[in-house]
Amino acid sequence: MRIPTGQRSAVVWVDVPAPKTAGTRPKAGDYVEAWVPSGGPWFVAIASAGGREHKQAMTSIGQATHTITGPFRADVTIRARLRRESRAFNIVEVEDRDDRHVELICRCQEVIP
Repeated sequence: MRIPTGQRSAVVWVDVPAPKTAGTRPKAGDYVEAWVPSGGPWFVAIASAGGREHKQAMTSIGQATHTITGPFRADVTIRARLRRESRAFNIVEVEDRDDRHVELICRCQEVIP
C-alpha cells in the first residue's frame, strides 16, 4: 500500500559517500569519512519502528529504529544516509516493492552522536 503524497510531510536530504580518490567508489561496508549531498530534498513519511514493527525490524535487520518511505530515487541505497535537520539515519535496508521504481521503504538506524 502506497503512502499518499499528503502524508509525506518530512523533508530529508540524501547524502552519499565522498570519493576517497578520483575514479574510486566506496563499497558496502567501507568506512566513510565524508559525505556529500546527492540531489535535492526528498519528501518522505517517517515512522518510529515501535511495538510489533520494532520487534520485527530488530529480528530481521538487527538495528532498525525508523521506517522512512518516499517516492523512488536511484540514489537511495544502503550506501547512502538520510539527513533531517540535525539528525542522521543510516540506511540498513531498502525495499522497492515489486521492483516497480514507484516507492521506496527504507529501514534505518538513527545515528546517535
